[in-house]
Amino acid sequence: MVEASADGIVAVDERGIIRLANPAAEMLFARSTGDLVGSTLGARRLSTKPARST
Repeated sequence: MVEASADGIVAVDERGIIRLANPAAEMLFARSTGDLVGSTLGARRLSTKPARST
C-alpha cells in the first residue's frame, strides 16, 4: 500500500532517521530511496525548494 501510494511517504524513527521512503517520496525530494533511507530528517536537506544563498 505504501509503495503504490501517489503521495510521498517517509517514515522516521525516534531519532529522526529515515527508515522508509516510497517511490512518490523519491520524486518529491528528487533523491533515490537509497539516498533517503538512513539519512537524518532535516528541513534543509529534504526541502523541495532550492536553498536560499546568504
